[in-house]
Parts: sequence; C-alpha cells; structure tokens
Amino acid sequence: MRRLALILVTTLLAACTLRAHPPPSIPAAPADGALHVALSWAAPVDLDLYVTDPSGEALYFANSPTRAGGRLEQDARCADVAGGAAAIERATLPTPAPGTYRVGVDFIDACDSGLDAVPFRVAVERGGVRRDAEGTARRGEFTVVVLEFEVGEDTARPGPP
Repeated sequence: MRRLALILVTTLLAACTLRAHPPPSIPAAPADGALHVALSWAAPVDLDLYVTDPSGEALYFANSPTRAGGRLEQDARCADVAGGAAAIERATLPTPAPGTYRVGVDFIDACDSGLDAVPFRVAVERGGVRRDAEGTARRGEFTVVVLEFEVGEDTARPGPP
C-alpha cells in the first residue's frame, strides 16, 4: 500500500511539473537556404539536441562542427537553466545535403532538480518554411527520432523541411 501511494504521489508530481513548465515558443529563424533546428524547454534540466544528416553523421555538443559544416550555435547546460530559466539549443546546417534528416533529444542531466520528465518543443526551419514537434523527454531515455524530414535535391530553391 505504501509503495502504491508513493507511485501515485510521484505520478501526480510529474504531471504537475509538466504543466508548470510548458516549453517556450521558438522564434523564427532567418529565411535563408540554411537548415535551422532549435530545441526549447522550461525546466532546470539539461536536454541535448541531435541532428543526424543523410550521411548518418550526428550534429550535437560533442560533434560540432560536422564534416558537412553543421554547427551547434547554442548549447544550454545546467548553469544556463539554474532557477528554471527557459532554455534553447540551436543548430545550423548552412548547405544541407539532400536526403533524410532526423532530430533527436536526450535528457542528459536533471541538474539536481529531481525532475524525471520535461516537455520540449523542436522547430525545423528552412527558407521560411517551418515544422514544429512537441514531446516529453524522460531521464535516461534518448529519443532518437522526434522529427524526421526530407531535404530535396534542388538546394537553389529552399523548400519545406
């Protein structure tokens, strides 16, 4: 009975935490031919953005820049989110190769917050065309594919991500 009560309280606290920390909106990226990817959340935890290009190379905090020139422009860490400040990570691929891209999110560190789940928002933008996705990151789980999209052959005309 005690274990059931503990599970119930933990579940209720997690639900309240998710409602109390909705992910912030992500401002529009420049309307250029580059591929812009952003991850936002509003909780004192460290989430990490991963963008895997058609060659299979992942752009993330430990692999920036990539061989194709992708760069993590902004990396939020525990010190940046202290006190629950809204966080954002940004990646830019200046000349995205045609093919399939995958965006992933990893809950890397709870930053002493005690949180086990945090809502997030991802935005992918190219040439003024945008796609958004939302999800919940859970401690110890790497969500490999939050969003998957194609970049077309014609890089002269930016199309939808």
